[in-house]
Amino acid sequence: MKTKLLFMSLFFVMTNVVYCQLVSIHIIAVNPILPQSTTYGLRAIGVYADNHTQNITGSCIWTSGSPTIVQAYSSGQAYPFGVGTAFGGEIITNTNLGTSIITANIGAISSTTLVTVSSDVDGDGEPNNFDNCIITSNPMQMDNDADMIGDTCDCSSSTPNPGVPYAKDIIIYAFPSNTITLGQTVTFYSTVTTSTFTTNGSLFNYQWIKNGLPVGINTPEYVDATLVNGDVIDCVLTDEYYCILGGSQTSNLITISPLAVIENDYIDNTIVLYPNPASKFLNLTSKTNILFTEIIDINGRTVFSASQNNSHVQLSIEDFTSGVYVLKVTTEKGTTTQKIIFTKG
Repeated sequence: MKTKLLFMSLFFVMTNVVYCQLVSIHIIAVNPILPQSTTYGLRAIGVYADNHTQNITGSCIWTSGSPTIVQAYSSGQAYPFGVGTAFGGEIITNTNLGTSIITANIGAISSTTLVTVSSDVDGDGEPNNFDNCIITSNPMQMDNDADMIGDTCDCSSSTPNPGVPYAKDIIIYAFPSNTITLGQTVTFYSTVTTSTFTTNGSLFNYQWIKNGLPVGINTPEYVDATLVNGDVIDCVLTDEYYCILGGSQTSNLITISPLAVIENDYIDNTIVLYPNPASKFLNLTSKTNILFTEIIDINGRTVFSASQNNSHVQLSIEDFTSGVYVLKVTTEKGTTTQKIIFTKG
């Protein structure tokens, strides 16, 4: 009995170690372009073996490949000149221009992002230190109300509001992916570009929107485990302190792919499928008998199914609409899936 209990305990521990194992790290923002002498906050998102995600910014060791261009700080690390200790993921750009690879790692798992230090962040030909819209192109430097905030980044170009910081470009990242299996939990993380180049999410008011309806709470993150085919997640930023260009800023759209429910990146290597793309016929040859085939459209509907018991199968697909489908093949060895493309000849 004791031996059995010990075995069960070990199995439980080993299962949970695998279940909670960190498998990858993702850094956001991705490849930011920053001005000189700027403090900026990066975040590290950990993806685990059970597909849950967690903000692990403070747990990572952060390093810079080119410290003379960008300095990277881990949690508790001292800033230069005795100004205190850093939060994890903070970087400071120096006066030198160029690029630096920033790495976040925990043990053997790591991720990188490329930080570019530019003298003209928005690429409008006006150097940052003279640009009245440093993150929004304003090549003519138009400033109708003469408040030193250019018209293209001024929420009120007819009323002077000097010194008011502005924000733009909400981007949201879906983890572990925006291509998921049905019922999988997805965490959406947001990042915002501001004129002060900080990414402190607590500065803003957020409204997450799912399929046009308000969801979530006022945080820079939104978690959803009920996503289905075609769901669209948005994030709208509103704030009383920051000038939000356009009154509010809507993020890029995240659409959950229906192919994710059934799609693999491979088909069993005992099966040969040709041609792909196909226009009239789709041929399948297998080392073991093919028992059943099924074709599923991008909306998750089965548009064809048939039983077979042969090592070679030819499917007529000339009546199908052009597009992407999923072929599901069941053989004596099991079931595999493959994305296929039909085109009209």
